[in-house]
Amino acid sequence: MPDTGKNGQLTFDFGNLPEEETSLPQTEELNPDAEESDELSGIRDYEEEESAEFSEEPGEPVAAPAGTEESATSLLKDTNSEAIPEKTSSPGPAVSRAAAETGEAEEEVIFIESRPARKPELTPQNLKRAALAFLAALHPDGLAMNVPTRMKRLCADAAAFWSMPGEKKGSLRIYRTAIVEARTEADVGIECANRAELEKLLEIAKLERDTLEGEIRRTEPRLKDESTLFSEFEYWNYSRSTNPAYKECLKRIDGLEYALYHGSRSDHMRAAKVATELYLMVPAGTVSVREVADSWGLIHVNGDLTFRLVKEPEMRECPPENMQRLALNIAVAARKDVLFANGIERSKKGEAPSVGVLPHKRRRS
Repeated sequence: MPDTGKNGQLTFDFGNLPEEETSLPQTEELNPDAEESDELSGIRDYEEEESAEFSEEPGEPVAAPAGTEESATSLLKDTNSEAIPEKTSSPGPAVSRAAAETGEAEEEVIFIESRPARKPELTPQNLKRAALAFLAALHPDGLAMNVPTRMKRLCADAAAFWSMPGEKKGSLRIYRTAIVEARTEADVGIECANRAELEKLLEIAKLERDTLEGEIRRTEPRLKDESTLFSEFEYWNYSRSTNPAYKECLKRIDGLEYALYHGSRSDHMRAAKVATELYLMVPAGTVSVREVADSWGLIHVNGDLTFRLVKEPEMRECPPENMQRLALNIAVAARKDVLFANGIERSKKGEAPSVGVLPHKRRRS
């Protein structure tokens, strides 16, 4: 039977052996053909372990037990570790045997690959955001989106104002106002075309509408009115269609007809005389400097919503009362965003607003 000494070594009593056998050196194996048992494979000398722990030089690697080689290799593959610190303690063979006996699985390391950030699209909403960012770069005293002009129906995509001390003590005077109109690639032609070009664009849009209506008759038969008896008098309710291309086509036709017979939004914005500076923001490469009106500035927007001023606007004279009114409209338009940012929920008319939960802040990338 083995006997454990105070120093942690094992001694064995083999009985009375011949002198030739007892004279064997201690470093030789007693039985070279037999494999080392699991009990003896993890035993190290106490003095060697203590000296290796406090030694500055890295010690020789200790061979792991035969049963733990495969699990250690798989764990290294999962963690994908490059180096192991010198003084990091690793679980000994006794811990590995205990985990194997209990059947507990080792902790699995899961790696989640980060997805690439999705690039923003040049939608009308993103173009308005870029317009607001452009005005913010000019350091105004106030700015907002969807600001009504003198006519409530005609709203500027983004507007800003600048003020200075007035003649009277404590008063302010609005001396500068700016409006930015954002246009998608599909709406650029309406703003920068003459009457002949508008007529051609309107004709093309109506042909596209007829094609889309034929597709609706094929894909949405539920829109047909079954009360009619004769096919030549059949009626289709296209207004109830869910085709987004058809709705966009109708919107473009309305814009072309209004621009052709009543003037474009740019014409009405210029006639309102509420802004000393007028800017047109379009996707880069759609409108050149020569195609935009003389009094308008031109801003190009890239796919990542960065912008560049390619044409300075002409300074226009506006009545002070008109600029004052635009500044007040900016404050009114910003009310909704201020209430939302502070968690104030507007209730029905006649009831007091309630204080709700603050919206989650957007994480900075």
